[in-house]
Amino acid sequence: MAWPAPPSSVATTSGEIRVNPFCPRNPRPARIREHPQQSAKSAANTPFASNFPPPTDSPVALTAHDADHGAMRPILFRLLIADAAQIKKEIEIICQAFVDKDPKVLEATHGKDWRGFTPESDHVIRGRDGYMNEATFDPSTPKGQGMVGYRITDFDVVFYGDTAVASFVLEVDAMRGTQKVAQKLTILDVFHKEPHRWVQVASNTSY
Repeated sequence: MAWPAPPSSVATTSGEIRVNPFCPRNPRPARIREHPQQSAKSAANTPFASNFPPPTDSPVALTAHDADHGAMRPILFRLLIADAAQIKKEIEIICQAFVDKDPKVLEATHGKDWRGFTPESDHVIRGRDGYMNEATFDPSTPKGQGMVGYRITDFDVVFYGDTAVASFVLEVDAMRGTQKVAQKLTILDVFHKEPHRWVQVASNTSY
């Protein structure tokens, strides 16, 4: 895909991302990573290479940096952190819909042209209807069966304008009849910024 030449900075809903002055056609992605070892209390002490103070009101400790070279870059951190928190919230809403067995929520949180894979799929799952038919749960599954709990760890987001790639580990508690089952899934989700929310447009889940 050929991208048009951007200006010296790119103003997006995710914040302003500085462009490499030596390569004007290559706007550098901004990365947000949650530090699992760091509490919200210690977020106030997280160093940011920016003209803005660290986000002491953030529920998680996050850093943003230039994903090309790993060097810190001036970024509008608060906007990026707000978007990262919204994306994580969308993921939690999706997970809770699996717990609640709520297909309407899943339909609302996924794009019409969704694409992706499940651990069992041997083909590309296409469209929201494909997702609902192949990547969710049997409509007859009662609450209390299948997924009953979850924990998100090692959460990481990279922003490319109004598109975001979220990578994370999902620890799942499930019930199969009377048997308790624990699973650890590695997931990569792609989200796009819509007028009212970040919508999942692609996903890959692996065991």
